[in-house]
Amino acid sequence: MRHLITKTSRRDYLLSYLQKTIIIICGFLSPYAFSHGGVKLINDVCVISLGNLSAHFAAYQPETRQSREYCEDLPDVANSIFVIDFMHDILSTMPVDFRIVRDVQNVGLAATWEDIQAIPDLHAASVYYAEPTQYINGSMNIDYTFNSTGTYIGVIAAHDISSAKVYRAVFPFRVGAKDFWDYLPYFIALLIALEAFYWMSGGGVSKFVKKK
Repeated sequence: MRHLITKTSRRDYLLSYLQKTIIIICGFLSPYAFSHGGVKLINDVCVISLGNLSAHFAAYQPETRQSREYCEDLPDVANSIFVIDFMHDILSTMPVDFRIVRDVQNVGLAATWEDIQAIPDLHAASVYYAEPTQYINGSMNIDYTFNSTGTYIGVIAAHDISSAKVYRAVFPFRVGAKDFWDYLPYFIALLIALEAFYWMSGGGVSKFVKKK
């Protein structure tokens, strides 16, 4: 009996350890599905800051991911739509431009405006640029189709003509990055395998046969 208790305890410990490991891995992966860099997840809403001004931010890949919303990283090399809804009315009175830049200097997800300024030829590094436009309805919709994986840097700049001040947001993101939900089936399969192992090691097969 003592041997049986020890064996069962070890099995329970192993199962518990593996389950906790999976939960921890999920905890590390899930932020990549939501936000990093210049976009923050606030009350389940993605918010981007342009200085002391803010806007709701969302990215979509309707051709491959239907209506799934992303804060930054995009899982597919495909058509992508960036939607920016101003949270401060004053932004709708300013010309706003939008730029997507390849991370030619390998700055990564910590990119800042200073890194953008350090690019020798910003025009050549830009894959998309929308000139300053006044969005009087308070909403921007940017449609761009990516053709390669990698790290990119988005730049939104709002120009206050009266004060010559520029309100700017810089948000690095990855295209072709694995989405958290892409990993989910593997975790579910692993949990099922663990439960099956627990059942079999506990004599589940022999018990099932005896019942028949």
